[in-house]
Amino acid sequence: MTVKDKVLTTHPVLGEITVNDLIQDLEIMLIDTSFFEDFIYQMIKSTSMSKEDISTLFNYSVVDRLKWIISVLKDLN
Repeated sequence: MTVKDKVLTTHPVLGEITVNDLIQDLEIMLIDTSFFEDFIYQMIKSTSMSKEDISTLFNYSVVDRLKWIISVLKDLN
């Protein structure tokens, strides 16, 4: 059994939850969050905010953190 197949917990409705399950859920969240972040960026671009202000807003990107977490989990053996 690999680490990715290890059962982390058992949910009363969903059953066994593995690292692979977490990776799949995080990847779905990444897609949704990327779409939302891009949508917000496009909206903000049409305002009078400067590029520097917009960049500051996106410095703490959830997308980048999700990508990092997913890569760490995928690297588990």
